[in-house]
Amino acid sequence: MPGLHSRTRRRKFSPLYGDGLPPSNEPRRARPVLACEEAFLTHGADDMRVGLGTDIHRLEAGRPLMLGGVEIPFDQGLRGHSDGDVLLHAVTDALLGACGLPDIGELFPDTDPQYAGADSRELLRQAVRRAATAGYRPSNIDCVVHAEAPKLSAHKLVIAESIADLVELPAERVSVKAKTHEGLGPVGEGRAIAASVVAAVIPAT
Repeated sequence: MPGLHSRTRRRKFSPLYGDGLPPSNEPRRARPVLACEEAFLTHGADDMRVGLGTDIHRLEAGRPLMLGGVEIPFDQGLRGHSDGDVLLHAVTDALLGACGLPDIGELFPDTDPQYAGADSRELLRQAVRRAATAGYRPSNIDCVVHAEAPKLSAHKLVIAESIADLVELPAERVSVKAKTHEGLGPVGEGRAIAASVVAAVIPAT
C-alpha cells in the first residue's frame, strides 16, 4: 500500500512499556514494572524458574473449609489426611516443582501418621525453607481456585494476603482467582474443590 511505511514505524519490545518503545516524537508511557519483569531484568531468564501445582479434594460435612490458610464459612470442608487445604497443597507443589524438589506427596506422605490432621501452612513453610536451602526464593504466585460453592469473591484478598505471608512475599505478588466449572464434573456438581497454581522462583541471593 503506497505510503504505508512512511507513516508507521516498527516498535521494539521493552518490558518497561506496555506497547513497546514509542517513536521519537511521542512521549513514553511508562507503567509499573511487574514482578516477573523485575525478576527477568535483575536475574535473567536462565535464573528464573517456574513450577506448576494442582490438587483436588472431596467436600464432606463436618469439616472446616480451609483455603489458602483461611477458614471460609461453609457447611462443608475438604477431606484430606491433613487439614485438606487444597490451595496450599497446590502452592506447595508449585514451589517445590520450580526448585526441582520432590513433590508434596513424597515429602509429606498421607501414609505417615505424623501428618494426620497436619496444618498445611506449616507444610508450605517447610517447602519455602527447602527452596531456600536449594538456593531459591519465591518471586510471584498465581492461583486459581475451582469451586462451584461457596462464592469466594469476598475472600480472595484475605487468601492472597495469607499466602503472601506464608511465602514471605508482598501481597501484590500473589494473585488469587476463583472459577466455577459451570456444573460440569465433580467440581461443577459441588462434590469437590480444586486448585491450580503457577509459582516463579529466583535465586535467593
